[in-house]
Amino acid sequence: MEEGEADKTMEVINRQMKALADKISDWSSVVIAYEPVWAIGTGKTASPEQAQEVHEKIREWLKKTVSADVAKKTRIIYGGKVVFSITVPNLWL
Repeated sequence: MEEGEADKTMEVINRQMKALADKISDWSSVVIAYEPVWAIGTGKTASPEQAQEVHEKIREWLKKTVSADVAKKTRIIYGGKVVFSITVPNLWL
């Protein structure tokens, strides 16, 4: 992920997470779905490594802002488009 994209992504996530954290008292049933700002409506997709990097940063934010327990237990999913490459010839799904 380019630095500018990463900075913009985390800027938006921090702002959105702050708005959520101010309103949520019980995190036990919260699921956070993430899609990069730069991918919405563009046809671009995040690589698994990019998505994992942002998930880790979201967990760090939760740990610092809410609690270590919430950071550990909150489900975080990638909500954007996923593209799979099949490298096995003649594999029909």
